[in-house]
Amino acid sequence: MKTTVNRMAFYTEKLVQYTAMQPSKIRPRSSRYRFSRLMEYKSALVRQIEAERNQQTC
Repeated sequence: MKTTVNRMAFYTEKLVQYTAMQPSKIRPRSSRYRFSRLMEYKSALVRQIEAERNQQTC
């Protein structure tokens, strides 16, 4: 099972790859909202990590 940190690293890498593409090399989007979904997933993971960190410190 993947840890939260592994998931965060995977999706962060995907975001970097997606944003680093030159516009001429981007394939037609099969999913119109892919970038926003990745960003939302990343922020959800950050919130989850912060919540776990806060629980550990309390």
